[in-house]
Amino acid sequence: YYYPYHADMTGKYGSNFYWDIGNRGSLKNGKWYCVETYVKINTPKENDGVLRGWIDNQPAFEKSDLRFRNNPDLKVEQFWFNIYYGGKWAAPADMHIDFDAVVISDRRIGCL
Repeated sequence: YYYPYHADMTGKYGSNFYWDIGNRGSLKNGKWYCVETYVKINTPKENDGVLRGWIDNQPAFEKSDLRFRNNPDLKVEQFWFNIYYGGKWAAPADMHIDFDAVVISDRRIGCL
């Protein structure tokens, strides 16, 4: 899921936006997936920011009414690639995940 911080949050923590189109956000262990994400920052003071996600070339998430910023000087400064087992809980065992062919682009790449 996406966990963005945005201007219309209701608390001090980010929002949980689950990838729920066709239940594609529920991934199974032991299988390779092509996961793609798209972020379009909003026009300042407008709710037109976009988040999209695809699993194996199929839509898994879309939200197109986000307000990330009000100030036109605010830009995307970095991409944070993060896998998190979170909160105060410790993982019940050692966990492993493999990544291959990570790409950052200004247009959709699609699955290779």
